[in-house]
This record gives sequence, C-alpha cells and structure tokens, in this order.
Amino acid sequence: MDENRNGQQYGGTAQPYQNNASNQGADLEPAISMGEWMWTLLLMYIPCVNIILALVWAFGSNVPKSKQNFFRAYLVWILIGIVASIVIGVAFGAAMVGLLSAAS
Repeated sequence: MDENRNGQQYGGTAQPYQNNASNQGADLEPAISMGEWMWTLLLMYIPCVNIILALVWAFGSNVPKSKQNFFRAYLVWILIGIVASIVIGVAFGAAMVGLLSAAS
C-alpha cells in the first residue's frame, strides 16, 4: 500500500488526487450570492421583464459567467418550448381539419 501526502493509505491501482497549482486562480470570479440569485429569480416572475433581463444577462458583457451560462441555457429551453408548441399546434390543427373534412 502507498501513502499520500496526508499519510492515508490507498490501493496500488488508485491514484491520489493531484492538485494542479498552475491552474489555481485562473479565470475565477466570485460566486454569486444567494441574495443576488433571490433577486434574479424574483425579477424573472415579472412578465415581459423576464425576457428582456434574460437577454441582457445572457449576452451582456458585465455579467458573471455562471449567470450568463444559466440564462443562455434558459433561452435555449424557451426556444425548444416554442418550437415544440408550434409542432404540436400544427399537428393538432391538421388532425382537426382531417376530422372536420371527414365529418362533412
């Protein structure tokens, strides 16, 4: 059995965790506080404002990267929902037209 820096033993096939010191601190930004997320989510409940803020936070330049990525994913899900609604609406409409034409 081998030992790591802390004197703990590990099996011969397992490798100890290696901390890459050269990458520490690179491109790190402070975490968004829970209070800021609370305000963000509260603003997202306001109709019309939520779409505008989602676009600003998704594509703004002074936005933390985590918030920017969250709102980019949010907008992608909105687009998926819109496309799915259109597809379902067209399919339902075609089915209704088919039923109405068959009934007359």
